[in-house]
Amino acid sequence: MKSKIEATFNTVISEAKPQDIFIFYYAGHGVMTDNQDKKEFYIVPYDVTQLYGADDALAQKGISAAELQEFSKNIP
Repeated sequence: MKSKIEATFNTVISEAKPQDIFIFYYAGHGVMTDNQDKKEFYIVPYDVTQLYGADDALAQKGISAAELQEFSKNIP
């Protein structure tokens, strides 16, 4: 679930020290949106039931590459 992944990132952000090493490993599916205006990569948690043709649902339940990058920037 997206909320659990986000909560885990927020825990890492709040508890990590500058001398720590953080490695994010995701074993699962990923998908590119079909939107021609803005293609975006998402990792797909288990509760996403439709990978293609439902970009709104994917944006709600998936985690975009931009979100992952933002989480990463906030880890000390």
